[in-house]
Amino acid sequence: MTEQAGSDDPDRRQRELSADFSWVLEDARGRRALWWVLSEARVFHGALSLDHAGLAFVEGRRALGLAVLDQIHRAKPAAFATMIKETPDG
Repeated sequence: MTEQAGSDDPDRRQRELSADFSWVLEDARGRRALWWVLSEARVFHGALSLDHAGLAFVEGRRALGLAVLDQIHRAKPAAFATMIKETPDG
């Protein structure tokens, strides 16, 4: 993040984070890396687990992935469609 990341202003932090995500999303390598994060977080899968600990782990990982997806949509809404097209299955 930028050097003002320590600011206590949540709006400013969000603007900086959106700018950082926009920068990453400008390049196909950044989009590929973020797609990998979303895939590893299993954002596009339901969380099925028979035990509570396993379910908590899977849902925690998925929650982080959903937060990344939210930042992608905030920073550059059209980038997600581009990411889908760039996947081997897209």
